Amino acid sequence: MSLSRKLLFHDRAFWRKVVDIGLPVSLSSMAFSLLGVVDVAMVTELGQDAIAAVSYGSRIMFFSYFFAMGWCGALTILAPQLVGAASTRRLQQTTLLAFYILLSMVSGLVLFYLHFTASIIELANSDPAFVAHASSYLQISVFSLLFSAIVFPIEINLRAYGKTRAISILAVGAIFLNMALNYIFLNGLLGLPQMGVAGVALGTVIARGVQATMLLVLVRKSHYRLLPPLNQILSFEPLKGLKQYLTLTLPVLAQSLAWSTGLVMFTILLGQMGVEEIALFGLIHPAESILVGFFFGFSMAASTLLGQSLGADQIAQARARALPLLVIPVALAITASVLVWLASPLIENVYRYSEFKRIDHAMTATYFVAFCLSVKVFNMIAIGGVLNSGGDVKFSMMVNVLCLWGISLPLTYYCIVVLQLDIRFVVLAMLSEDSLKSLFVLWRVRSGKWLNNLTKQDSNGETANATR
Repeated sequence: MSLSRKLLFHDRAFWRKVVDIGLPVSLSSMAFSLLGVVDVAMVTELGQDAIAAVSYGSRIMFFSYFFAMGWCGALTILAPQLVGAASTRRLQQTTLLAFYILLSMVSGLVLFYLHFTASIIELANSDPAFVAHASSYLQISVFSLLFSAIVFPIEINLRAYGKTRAISILAVGAIFLNMALNYIFLNGLLGLPQMGVAGVALGTVIARGVQATMLLVLVRKSHYRLLPPLNQILSFEPLKGLKQYLTLTLPVLAQSLAWSTGLVMFTILLGQMGVEEIALFGLIHPAESILVGFFFGFSMAASTLLGQSLGADQIAQARARALPLLVIPVALAITASVLVWLASPLIENVYRYSEFKRIDHAMTATYFVAFCLSVKVFNMIAIGGVLNSGGDVKFSMMVNVLCLWGISLPLTYYCIVVLQLDIRFVVLAMLSEDSLKSLFVLWRVRSGKWLNNLTKQDSNGETANATR
């Protein structure tokens, strides 16, 4: 029996590691996505303009989080390999560099949003009520990005060490705090004024701040040496290691920006169809994200375990582990799609409550999204878990940009602006990205070109095979 088949069917220790790393991440990711559903549900009484505003504002913040995560690209790739190579000092140096870069970039993004709020909102729709709601949401929620600049590097390092339970408990706790604060601010409880959509944004900022503070306390009081000591911080040389960091980070950042910007562009295009279409995706996208969030844990487990194997120079083991880490999640995703179909009466009732005019079109669009879930999950784990574990980031960048900006977005634009088709055909055009991408990604995984040990250094002190 091959090693891959053994891992798939018999290696309980391997799957115990996958569960220990992936399950807490999955739970926190699902809870984060659930927050999006709750945010939309809480503002339904304010009308479709408020639903559409929160949906559009959430997309912008989603783009912003990916922008921030993109600047952590090198840390995401290197951390598991450096843990596998037992190189603590290099991990601390890389973490400190990530903090400096991330805080600088996120601060600039916050200033940009505050200065150009109205222009950004009106890209989607110029309806006065929509613009007012979305502007109040964006101008407050952007400050949560500053706390994310603290949260992201710490979480990446904890996951690299397999210490995911603590961060997931904090993440889920912050999300429930967010929900409670949203309800209080939205409805004006505890003697506070009713803040509407702005209250939803304020709850997000406060909860993110609490999470960042608790993570810092956790790291400083724990035995994990994730952050460098004070003397290393004071003597930090920003240019040391910058070349390698940017070599790995820029392709990851490019694909993160390309993908997240594409999601915003989809929302802008849907805005040309009307506020109802934006509101519809304000319900579909968070619900889809809950399902995808469950499988995000598999992606993180794959990235961590494969990265540790590659960092320890166990290439054959990394190759063998890749197959089961792809097969099992895809099978589970197919099962989830069937469950969505079985839950169609409940979903239809939600659409009726939200007063959509074409329930049949909305349901068809939902079915399309659900049954594309397995393809989306495969791409997420194959790219984020398998290819990126070995620093194969240039290929990931090219295939993401090509499929989204070269195929899916132009096709969606053609369906909406030129052919003026309804939402069912528009959704099919949007989903074409994942279908085409999966063919390229499957070929790349099978080729084995992602099997790189990034901790090895050449004679000049630079990491060999830093990217392909």
